[in-house]
Amino acid sequence: MLYVDIQNVLNSKADQPPILIRETDSNGMPLTDPADPSRYKLKYISGTSGTVLPTVGIIVEF
Repeated sequence: MLYVDIQNVLNSKADQPPILIRETDSNGMPLTDPADPSRYKLKYISGTSGTVLPTVGIIVEF
């Protein structure tokens, strides 16, 4: 028997909490905050999750 299963067929997206990361320059070095040089500049990245996930399989019975 063959089967096809598609999870999240409507491609629904779920909101995730924003991720806080350190800003970097073109060389990958972290940038410092001009108002307080003892701190790094930070930025938020918004995120969503959810994708269509197709599965194809074979069921064999003995």
